Amino acid sequence: MLNFDFCPDLPVVRPAAGRYLAASVTLLAGVYVQGDRDFAKEIMRRGYVPRSKVDDYLVDSEARRKQGLPLVHVADWMAERGLITGDQRRIAEDAIPATWIARVKDTLTPIGWAGDSIAIYEVK
Repeated sequence: MLNFDFCPDLPVVRPAAGRYLAASVTLLAGVYVQGDRDFAKEIMRRGYVPRSKVDDYLVDSEARRKQGLPLVHVADWMAERGLITGDQRRIAEDAIPATWIARVKDTLTPIGWAGDSIAIYEVK
C-alpha cells in the first residue's frame, strides 16, 4: 500500500507481485515523488557515497543550470564518475517510489480506474 497522502508516518512499501496499486494521475506524473533527492538519500543511507559526493553533484548541477546546460540525474552523474556500480544503482532505485512507480506506469496497463484520475494496476 502506498501511503503518500493518507498515512505519511508509515513507510512507503513497494507492492508485491499479485497486489494492486492505485495511483492518481498526478502521482504517476511524478508530482509527489522526488527521484533525485530520494536517490541521493538512499545511496548515502546505504553507505555507497559520502555526503561530500552529493554536495559535489549539487555544485555541478548549479553550475550547469547557470550555464543553461541540461541537468543530469544524480544516478547518471554518480555512475559516470564511477562512484556507484550498476548493481548499487539498481538496488537504490528499486528502494525509491519514483523509480518503481515510473516502471509500473511505463510497463503495465491499468486494469481499471476509480473515477477519471485514479489508475488501478495489478503488480506483476
